[in-house]
Amino acid sequence: MKSLAERRRICNRLGDARYPSATRRDRLFEEAIARRLGPSGVLVDAGSGPDLRTASRFAAQARLAVGIDVVPMRRSVAGALAIAGDMTMFPFADSSVDLISMRSVVEHLEEPRRVLSDFARSLRPGGSVVALAPSRWYYASIIGRWMPGWLARRTLEFIYGPTAYDNFPTWYRANTPRAVERAALAAGLVMEQARVCPHPPDYLKFSPMLFRAGVLFDKITLAVRPLNVLQPSFLFVLRKP
Repeated sequence: MKSLAERRRICNRLGDARYPSATRRDRLFEEAIARRLGPSGVLVDAGSGPDLRTASRFAAQARLAVGIDVVPMRRSVAGALAIAGDMTMFPFADSSVDLISMRSVVEHLEEPRRVLSDFARSLRPGGSVVALAPSRWYYASIIGRWMPGWLARRTLEFIYGPTAYDNFPTWYRANTPRAVERAALAAGLVMEQARVCPHPPDYLKFSPMLFRAGVLFDKITLAVRPLNVLQPSFLFVLRKP
């Protein structure tokens, strides 16, 4: 029997072959930000994580790039600044921000309408929210919602090894196009885009056979439009009129 490391390598090769880099979620996420962020713009990456990943990626393109999160963060990374804070009390002045990004954060929002309302207050007219989020009805999302926290953590460590990410409480209250549009309208924002984002079934990397089944599942649910909600992720773009 192949080792777990070898099975992961096989799955990585399958993923590289079946999912072109140009269509993957992180590429689409960053392209959406780049198109909407000018050199005089202010970017806030909400739920940035300790390394300010998105804020630091776009610090050179913006006048100011800030990461905000409740976890301990580095004070600054590659020109991006860090603020310790909660998105339910968004610490930015009215009409002071051009773009707010969120990557894998929406599912952790207990009150998405409240958060989006505060985002709308902080955005300048014409400003945007760009959010990459897992679908509520993706099989990994459904399983994760039913797992106790300790089991979810152990499962992530088994699949990803020591690089497993933190597992925060999830709600999935705005993780479908319909739910996001309702929350956006209530907050005074307009849904500009809701796009499916294909991605390798990394949760199945412990088994090449299951990984192949996941690839087939993704292919079918992408081809049949009513089944798109079963895809792994969505890219949402909201705009302040």
